[in-house]
Amino acid sequence: MGAGASVDDFSEEVYHLTGNTVKPRMVYSIDFYSREIFCKRDVPTNKFHALSHRWQNREENTSWTVKVDNEETYECQLENEEAKNLDHYLKTFGQGIWLDYVCINQNSADDKNAQVSIMGQIFLGCCTLVVGPNLSPTMPPDDYCSRAWCIQERMFGPIKFPWNFAECDSDRLQWFATAMIWRIPSFGDALKLTDDYHYTEEWRVKSLQMAKKLYPHVENIIEDLINLMVKNKDKKQRAILALSVREKIPCTHDVDDPKWFGKWSCLTFTCDSLYMKDRLYGVWGVPMYMKGVALPYDNVRHAFMLIKKYYPMAYFAAYSIIGQNFLTVNRFQSTDVALTSILTENSEAI
Repeated sequence: MGAGASVDDFSEEVYHLTGNTVKPRMVYSIDFYSREIFCKRDVPTNKFHALSHRWQNREENTSWTVKVDNEETYECQLENEEAKNLDHYLKTFGQGIWLDYVCINQNSADDKNAQVSIMGQIFLGCCTLVVGPNLSPTMPPDDYCSRAWCIQERMFGPIKFPWNFAECDSDRLQWFATAMIWRIPSFGDALKLTDDYHYTEEWRVKSLQMAKKLYPHVENIIEDLINLMVKNKDKKQRAILALSVREKIPCTHDVDDPKWFGKWSCLTFTCDSLYMKDRLYGVWGVPMYMKGVALPYDNVRHAFMLIKKYYPMAYFAAYSIIGQNFLTVNRFQSTDVALTSILTENSEAI
């Protein structure tokens, strides 16, 4: 710990979720004639769906009014194609869809702070729908997997991929499946779809044979994967089956597995984000929620101190960014203060 900040400088209990009454808004219906979106507040469970997407530049937006019971209304911006796709998901998966730029009042700092603090609960509890540009039921763009906010959205909780796999490019699908499955216990390395001399075919098959005992409810899919590895080597079909496995294994376990926790900790500084501080919230929202703690979006320093307390390894991973910002550390003479200063900068991600 540096000589500056310490956990004694704030009351950790303030951020404990016990008694937290904040609930997310869920979209229940859309009125295209009046351009109104009707929401209700509810506790995130797997009967609801949360859209996970890569934010994009949106040029032809239309203003929509969001209404939530007796609360004050607010405006959100949606492109026409986005509204149609949102309506499609409501009709396909049922009422109760969470979408960040509808369900969070983007013009209210207070609402952003309140809602971002429970995003860990949202993406651990709801079933995530991974969608493409304009919220379309297609694969997301290539940089989806490296974006800070998308990390916890794809790495935790139940998930669905509402695309037509047959229309997906084989190479992109293989790469995406590899990124989606690495947190599944005993699966990530065994199902690694890219070439790697560390993981021979024989080793992968043995790992999957063992996994059949751990996950009897996906035993048939695992057997199909083994056959694909040994026989026709159809990598696209392997990718499709791997994504099917992820849909059936919700990944509700913690990130403290020593086999890959170091890799997880480094995500804070290797992922991409428009604002540096978003790297904390996109990576650590769900793990901290699992500890019963909300990350305060309006206080980066406190958020970092909370993460450091519950996941000390994350602090050591921070040295990768310190090396790139030596002058900042030198100026503050404190590792903690330097890191929170760096994470607070509104600079473009490298």
